[in-house]
Amino acid sequence: MPESKAAQVIQLFLQEYGVADVWRFWSPTSKGYSFYSSVHKTFSRIDFFFFDKLFPKVVTCEYQSIVISDHGPLTMKMC
Repeated sequence: MPESKAAQVIQLFLQEYGVADVWRFWSPTSKGYSFYSSVHKTFSRIDFFFFDKLFPKVVTCEYQSIVISDHGPLTMKMC
């Protein structure tokens, strides 16, 4: 499946600024989402943490459940 335009833009941003997507780093093969569109019946990642030098301080980075609204938060714990 080809990358979406949004995914291409994010990849370009990561390369251009020398940062990394913390959640993707911690979950390289997982599927996680922070937004659900009931109109389109699709899930999307719309929340990100981008880091460079602070990466060693990250302990966890997780998408939380989508419960009440159409949005589930991305949480990160640092030491």
